[in-house]
Amino acid sequence: DDLARAEQMLRKALELRPDRPETYYNDLGLLLLRAERPSEARDMFEKALQLNPAYPDAQHNLDDLVRNLSTRPDAREESMP
Repeated sequence: DDLARAEQMLRKALELRPDRPETYYNDLGLLLLRAERPSEARDMFEKALQLNPAYPDAQHNLDDLVRNLSTRPDAREESMP
């Protein structure tokens, strides 16, 4: 499907263009959210912030994800290890 293909392309971009990995991790996080994989999305946003703590898009996306999970018990249960 399209999401799986896009995920594959972003992961390949991480290998081929290591100059701005935080951007790819953030984009991958957004894609994983669309694929209803919030735990993996959270990991990608956190990875982007490890690489660039001042990256506002990743921080915003992580904050939104955490806020949404805190208001949806069903999503929180499936997304937390």
